[in-house]
This record gives sequence, structure tokens and C-alpha cells, in this order.
Amino acid sequence: MGVTRLKRKGLRNKANAKKRQDKIKQLTKQPPIKSVDVEAIKAEFEKKGGSKKADTSKTKEEAAVKKDAAEDLKKGDTTAEKKEPAKAQVKDTKEKTEE
Repeated sequence: MGVTRLKRKGLRNKANAKKRQDKIKQLTKQPPIKSVDVEAIKAEFEKKGGSKKADTSKTKEEAAVKKDAAEDLKKGDTTAEKKEPAKAQVKDTKEKTEE
């Protein structure tokens, strides 16, 4: 008895295997490494908005104020210090809009 081969099924299996291999090859390809000018990037960053170091100091101050206010609330002091800087900022914005 001879074995009957299914030609179409064999072709389909080979085509699927080839597609799978091609997809894997395409996904594993790495793009070429380009030379990056670090100094130019730093200069561009400085032009756009400066460093974030100044911004982090403000956030640290705000965090300290919030922490102090939370401690005061725990002690029973109802006046929250964190509201005072917010009012000052609102006044500054009102003055700017009036000008």
C-alpha cells in the first residue's frame, strides 16, 4: 500500500511556515544605530524650557507645606497653611489680568 500525499495541504503548511519565519525576522530586526549629538540635544532642551531642577524645588516646598498642614490638622489646628500660598497666587494672576 502506498501513502497518498496531500499536495495542497503541504503547500499551505510550507506557506504558513514561511510567513511565520518572515514575521519573526522582521520583528527581530534592529534599526541602524545613528550617531546622536548629545550637546545639540542639551542646547535644544535649554532653549525650550530650561532644566527641571528649578521646578523640583517648587514641588519640594509645596510638599513640605502640605506635610506641615497635615500635621497641624492631626493636632487639631484648623487653619491650613497650604491655603495661604494659593491665595497669593490667585492675587498675582488677577493683577496680571487687570494690566
